[in-house]
Amino acid sequence: MVRADGRIKPDRNWYPENFDWYLKWVASLTILMSLSFRAAGVDWRNFDLGFGLVGVLLWLWVSVIWKDRALIMLNAVSAFMLATAILREI
Repeated sequence: MVRADGRIKPDRNWYPENFDWYLKWVASLTILMSLSFRAAGVDWRNFDLGFGLVGVLLWLWVSVIWKDRALIMLNAVSAFMLATAILREI
């Protein structure tokens, strides 16, 4: 953590400058895989939920890096709903 202007900011030295670019693409591809399983039918629901949760959590990470509150809220609620659906499937 770096302290500047009385605020504590995360230190960006622990990951490369373009790390969020790779992370957002992996997250997007993971969500597309989830949608492919959803389109395949009900038999693939567990894969749909699993890949969806991973993709949304990765996008949540990206939105925290970007400090985008709308994306943080969207992905946090989506992750909660997907986790609830996974727990109901067990």
